[in-house]
Amino acid sequence: MSSKCDSCKPAKCCLYTSMEIDTPETRKDHEYNLWLIAHKNISFYVDRKIWHINFASRCKFLKKDNRCKIYDKRFSVCRNHDTDSCEDTGDYDFSEYFNNYDELLNYIKKKHPRWRFAEPRGKKK
Repeated sequence: MSSKCDSCKPAKCCLYTSMEIDTPETRKDHEYNLWLIAHKNISFYVDRKIWHINFASRCKFLKKDNRCKIYDKRFSVCRNHDTDSCEDTGDYDFSEYFNNYDELLNYIKKKHPRWRFAEPRGKKK
């Protein structure tokens, strides 16, 4: 059976999951997000003023050839994913994207220059 994902060899939508989070407002909110992004495979992005946390994690049903093992019985979130504006073909112009601790820390420092957070050793303050 042919699938709507046949042309998508990178299978980008199957390599992560993300969810909307509350916009960080307080020092404690930002510190918590710094703690999260200090962990492997975590990032954040802001799309249309809405914050999201992103977990880079390959779907267990993705085969080595990047096809879905359970395509005919896949989850509704997968069935409803719009391939016309997917990660492979869509234009994702996030207003902010933080791929690591330093990127998020620099963003926070610009927004709140008086706040101090943990920095890796050897970094200039």
